[in-house]
Amino acid sequence: MEIHYRRRMVALTVSDWTNISVAIGTFLLAVATYSATSVARRSTKEAYRSRVDAWAPRLVVLDLEVQQGLEKPETITEGNFGFANAGEPIEVAGIGEGKLGMIAVLEIFNDGNASAYVNLIRPPDVDIKGVAYLGSEPGRLEHFYDSELIFLQRDTRVRVNLVWRQPAISWSEEPDFPNRLPTRIVRVQMCDTLGSVLDTCTVTFGGYGLMPTPSKPGGWNVAPRDLRMVISNGVLNTFQHIGACARSYPKELAGNSWWRQLGGSKRSQE
Repeated sequence: MEIHYRRRMVALTVSDWTNISVAIGTFLLAVATYSATSVARRSTKEAYRSRVDAWAPRLVVLDLEVQQGLEKPETITEGNFGFANAGEPIEVAGIGEGKLGMIAVLEIFNDGNASAYVNLIRPPDVDIKGVAYLGSEPGRLEHFYDSELIFLQRDTRVRVNLVWRQPAISWSEEPDFPNRLPTRIVRVQMCDTLGSVLDTCTVTFGGYGLMPTPSKPGGWNVAPRDLRMVISNGVLNTFQHIGACARSYPKELAGNSWWRQLGGSKRSQE
């Protein structure tokens, strides 16, 4: 009886090891299959991206510069229309909620091999003041700028005037003066006409619109934009920064392409 029991135990042990071996083999086969599939998918994705990159547009932000002076509001008397130069006195109490605008010039280049649409995603208080295509006849490409979506052919540059408007009283009440410059962030996006690539670059600009008048308590002047000039504590009165461009491939992802929201020709709102 004891011998029979021991033989049975040995038989069960061999069977268990056989099952374990089969399970391990199945697991290793599954891992190998998954690894091979992952490598194949990665190779396919890299090949797809290489093909797309070869013909797609490419976003390059060439320049960003905050301009001297401020745009004056169009909501007050005719004598105050137009533009206020650096150093010009501003009667903040007289303007009140009338808006002053800081202008920044952005230059964008399509360095790729296909035409593209450029979308500028901006804060509510930043507007597009004007668009000028560079290196082309005046007015020739005006119809390519519609609903704030800019059509940019390959090897073409465009200059965009951005204006950050806020009430005069807000410019005079910056809470962190003079320790931190107020800024605004704009995202520049470029997409090909098929929605296969999406390049994104973040630009930041700003500075103080107004500075106190030393000789007149309670008075304000338009702040200068000269980078060589500093305000107290050594803070420069202009900030302009162009971030690195990043590329994504919307058709690899499900349902997150702003191009689909454009309906082929309209601007998206994010």
